[in-house]
Amino acid sequence: MLRFIHISLFLLLTLGVRAQAPYMNKALEAYQASEIVKAAGYIDSAIANPDEAKDPFTWHLRGFIYRDYFRVIEKENRNSNKRPIAIESFMKSNELEGNNGENTAKNNSNIKSLIISYYNNAVVLMDTAHYHESEKFYVEYRTWMLRAFPTTDLKKQDVDYYNALATILVKLYNRMDNQSLQYFDSAVAVYKKVIELDSNNCLAHYQIGILYYNRGVEILLGLDTGTPLEEIVKAQDECVKLFLISKPHLYRAWQIENCQSIDKVEIATGISGIHYQLNEAEEHQRFEEIKKKLKEGKNE
Repeated sequence: MLRFIHISLFLLLTLGVRAQAPYMNKALEAYQASEIVKAAGYIDSAIANPDEAKDPFTWHLRGFIYRDYFRVIEKENRNSNKRPIAIESFMKSNELEGNNGENTAKNNSNIKSLIISYYNNAVVLMDTAHYHESEKFYVEYRTWMLRAFPTTDLKKQDVDYYNALATILVKLYNRMDNQSLQYFDSAVAVYKKVIELDSNNCLAHYQIGILYYNRGVEILLGLDTGTPLEEIVKAQDECVKLFLISKPHLYRAWQIENCQSIDKVEIATGISGIHYQLNEAEEHQRFEEIKKKLKEGKNE
């Protein structure tokens, strides 16, 4: 019961000027008694009453009731509709109260906390089994954040999140099952989204380059002496296309300064491999020398 004491004292102090608020008073009494479901019923009746619905405090109280409905009663249900109701209620309280009102700071604190809980859901669900749901919660997080706090800059979070999501898709692609190409396309699409957000994102450029390079190599490794000549020629043409897509992304990763995400040796290895596969012997040798010097520098 201790979790309600601070809020209840605050609410009691405010109720002195709200004698004509029967449903809100009943909602408060139920909330103080930790009867959250009953409190929710009363507070919903309060907002349906035109007089009580005009009071920003009615919505402020509703925010607390539905916040605790979500956190206490439906804490195991991450899809609970009580969370958005709580956020909407705190925002409505702010709207009616105006800037820097009596309850603005508390409203904003609770709004931010509830919105961040969507982000936390997205992080926890970031794995090969739940990545779709993870992205759903991340979209909810950024949608609410920009609605409640429009000046928030989410670019870095977007880049970090979608790089992580693409990494999960690469893991799924690397399982090489009958859906692997689907995951290949999805991973590339997400990395391209990262590049749209940050054209100098070294990790995204490198990963796209490596994905196309590895796919080409896998096709070549799948050929054997029993493969018909026509299929070999077709496969080789496809590989050249893949290597040519890979090449500019690997070079872009190489050119980006202060690339902390990928070791320069790894990038040089990829570029050397591309030149080898394209029969560009001089450039292949040049990057083999670069790779050698980088490794020697690390070992000194």
